[in-house]
Amino acid sequence: MNTTMGDTFRRGRLLAIALLATWCASCVQIGPGFVAEGRPAYNIAVARTNDQELLMNLVRLRYSDTPYFTHVERIAAQVQFNRSLGADGTYTGTTSAAPSGVTEFLSRAFRLAPAAVSLNENPSIIYAPVEGEKFVRQMMTPMNPDLLFLLVKAGWGTDRTFVVGVQEIGSLRNVIGAYGGRGTIADGAEEFKEVAQLLHTLSEDSMIEVAKETGAPSGVIDLRFIGDGGQSPQARRLRSLLGLSPDQDRYRFVGGGDVYDPKTIRLLTRSVLGAMGHLAQGIDVPEADLAAGKVRPTVRIDGTPFDWQSSLKGIFRVRVSSDMPKDASVVVSYRGHYFYIADNDVDTKSTFLLLTQLIALHAAPSAAAGLSLSIGR
Repeated sequence: MNTTMGDTFRRGRLLAIALLATWCASCVQIGPGFVAEGRPAYNIAVARTNDQELLMNLVRLRYSDTPYFTHVERIAAQVQFNRSLGADGTYTGTTSAAPSGVTEFLSRAFRLAPAAVSLNENPSIIYAPVEGEKFVRQMMTPMNPDLLFLLVKAGWGTDRTFVVGVQEIGSLRNVIGAYGGRGTIADGAEEFKEVAQLLHTLSEDSMIEVAKETGAPSGVIDLRFIGDGGQSPQARRLRSLLGLSPDQDRYRFVGGGDVYDPKTIRLLTRSVLGAMGHLAQGIDVPEADLAAGKVRPTVRIDGTPFDWQSSLKGIFRVRVSSDMPKDASVVVSYRGHYFYIADNDVDTKSTFLLLTQLIALHAAPSAAAGLSLSIGR
């Protein structure tokens, strides 16, 4: 009996050890597994909430409410994994007499102690408000034209970049007066948008390039027509709109002032906040809010209503719904309604992405703001 009980006890211990080793081995990769699952989740959450915050601030500007920005400066997630497993065996034996002799009946029992597993995650997320001097410097200083050039070189269309980031080119003004509670705008934005489209077309067709003369100071950039590009109908129309001399193929970008030189292209950029105020006018608002005067209507100088989609069509539009939209790329709830970018509105999504990149790039004002812009592929 003792031999049988001892063998069984040893087999039970070996079984328990084998189970414990197998179970622990399956948990060795808990760290890499957490990174594989946790990092994408944090990444998605931060990107989604960044988009929501930006859209929320655009909606606030549409209602002339105060925008507010925060920045996720740090995410630290500490993970603790604890596990335990125990095993013990209990054996009992009884004997009884049978007609054929003495027979021993052994009753055996083996029990594994309960296992314990715990996984604790303690995330530490630090938010920093963007306000004060930093807010003013980032949001109210005219954009650095070099950054606009960087975006154009990265593949953004000149037409879209100009509509968002440029206030004046030559004597033509982009739509103005939308931000700051002003409801009256200047006319002429149609010609501005045409210039932006012509520059994009000429660039795509390799008829213009940006050239910098050898030894020229930093920020001095020229627009040059390539080959017969200067004689194309698009080039003639561009010169006409900008008041440029028709007998040359190179023009220098300059900034500021009210003097128009037929050999130069005057260029003024917007601030990031100005660009946001402009795009905010592409947000649909409930008719009830318009009727209640919660949103200031926009009119032309002659007093006639101005349709913002005449300027922003194909650039930016945010829709509004009383119910949660089913197919939205970004959605926020504000003043009892849902404002959203439709997931199939690629133009608006592209402009929204462009705006996020402008905000990220415009970290500090530039001394050459408004002095130059490069155009090319």
